[in-house]
Amino acid sequence: MHVLKQAGLFVRANLWIVPLVALIVWVLFRFLDPAPPRSIVMTTGTENGGYHQFGLALKERLAEEGLEVKLVTSRGSLDNIERLTNGSGDVQLGIIQSGIEKLVDRRKRDQLEGMATLYHEPLWLFQRTDSEPISSAQTDAQADVVQDDNSGDETTDGDADAANSTASNSTASNVTEIRRLTDLVGRRVSLGSEGSGTWAVVRSLFQVQGDMASWDSRGDGQWQALDGRAAADALYAGELDAAFFVLPADNALITELINAPNVELVNLSQARAFAARLPYLEDLTIPEGLLNIRRNVPDQEISLLSPVATLVGNEYFHPALTALVLSAAKEVLRDGNLLDAPGQYPAALPMDLDMSAEAEYYHESGTPFLQRYLPFWIASIVDRYIVLVIPLIVIMMPLIRSMGPIYIWRIRSRVYRWYEQLRRIDHLIVKGEIKDRLDQEIQGLHQLEDELTRVEVPLSYAHELYELHLHIRYMINRLEAMRPDRQDDQSDGTVVPA
Repeated sequence: MHVLKQAGLFVRANLWIVPLVALIVWVLFRFLDPAPPRSIVMTTGTENGGYHQFGLALKERLAEEGLEVKLVTSRGSLDNIERLTNGSGDVQLGIIQSGIEKLVDRRKRDQLEGMATLYHEPLWLFQRTDSEPISSAQTDAQADVVQDDNSGDETTDGDADAANSTASNSTASNVTEIRRLTDLVGRRVSLGSEGSGTWAVVRSLFQVQGDMASWDSRGDGQWQALDGRAAADALYAGELDAAFFVLPADNALITELINAPNVELVNLSQARAFAARLPYLEDLTIPEGLLNIRRNVPDQEISLLSPVATLVGNEYFHPALTALVLSAAKEVLRDGNLLDAPGQYPAALPMDLDMSAEAEYYHESGTPFLQRYLPFWIASIVDRYIVLVIPLIVIMMPLIRSMGPIYIWRIRSRVYRWYEQLRRIDHLIVKGEIKDRLDQEIQGLHQLEDELTRVEVPLSYAHELYELHLHIRYMINRLEAMRPDRQDDQSDGTVVPA
């Protein structure tokens, strides 16, 4: 029972800490990041484009981790930047082509944070080698013949003959008419859909070349703004002489164009010169036969210009999801493609945008420690509350250390506050003002003695309580000795016991 009383004294002495801790916890919760959402919206590109295909693969992978990704198609990179920077927060994640951010004002660019580069997406220029339309049946048959060209599978003699015949026909009619951008003047060309990455990079080439007049006039009205599928179909139909595409090497449309009869890939002779002037473009060398070994496409080493696809987020993208998204992207891209080595992407470079701190950590150190051993959502909760607990501990340590001294002060104050009355009586004695108040003060001291019998203090402080009892008794005796009747007795020689 005594122990419980002492514990109660300790608690009552430190009740002040309860509202203080509540206030500290409220402040920390107020500024703690909210829990990451279970759903995000990602803007990609056209349905047949590489961005959307990557988005679909990323969506499937993240669904396994419990994160829903809603994909929104667009016309391309410029559309994606506009959606990410319009301030609505409807879209949190997107893909843009490197260098596109230079076409928007600084205010919009500062709203974007780079997360990773994903893969090369070369600028392909395909041209017709004759004017005869290609039927869809021819295109499908050609694709069937060369479907597994690079797999090493056996083929029948008939398949080999068909392939050799197609290659011979292609070689016979192969007239390299387009070598430079200037060769496009007077021809029917697709520049990519307006606002797309293809459109933007081709425009930058004409700008560097100093031929914006041809661009502004759209080749005297012969250049068109078509998306990838429409451009390929127009090329097959003989309605176009050439078409630009910005797509990854393993895109189905590029495979189809590579294998299509009477269509060939253009080798831009000035690719290296353009890459030197536009840092966000790389000069990629495509070795002979890389795209189709059996048909030997290309039939010589050629150069391509290549931007990279870049994953970006805005202020509405929860930073805790960064590692989860990048890990999923790594799984999607782990096998690489003809132009990208396995494991090469996602990467930190090249990156023109400022990179988020979470993305920098991922590229430098990999998956955060807790996420290596716990499911993401559990690791996220633990991580958030560690952020809460650490500052709470830092703040609470000096407060907890102060509880002991405060408890001691509160206990001693239960004893020491009575000395104020003794000190007051001392002052009255010194000033000679005690004579008229002797009985009153003596009675007050007797009441104080009675009160002290009901004061509870821990045993370790009992000696101080008993010292107070002695001091009060001393003061009572002193005051009683000052009574007139006591003084008269002493003057008659009568001894009055103390």
